[in-house]
Amino acid sequence: MKSPKVQKAKPTIRFKAKLSRSPFLELPAGTSAKLPQQDTVMIEGAINYLPFRVALEQDSKGRSCRIKFSDAMRNAVGATDLDMVPVEITRVADEPETRAPSDLLKSLKKTPNALDSWSDITPLARRDWIF
Repeated sequence: MKSPKVQKAKPTIRFKAKLSRSPFLELPAGTSAKLPQQDTVMIEGAINYLPFRVALEQDSKGRSCRIKFSDAMRNAVGATDLDMVPVEITRVADEPETRAPSDLLKSLKKTPNALDSWSDITPLARRDWIF
């Protein structure tokens, strides 16, 4: 009898962060080091127990990661500037590829620059364009 296949749990990173007026919530240095260093890393998690799903952004020097923190998100979190809030993030597995309509693929193949751009964006971005 074969044993059932056990899925490896995705590691969850937990920390506390101080809110500021900045449009970004900076991840602590040790937290950034735990994440893969690539152009786009999708994460899901919670800030002050409010769930979210976003792409992490690199700072201008490429040394740390940050979460774009909109005014709507800030209001929904229910915390004020300088409050320490609990943050929990988990890396989202690679997004599945959405099948592109045949007319879109034909158009892309006719325009090499468009096809190159299509190839450079993430599966999630391609899905958004398709929908």
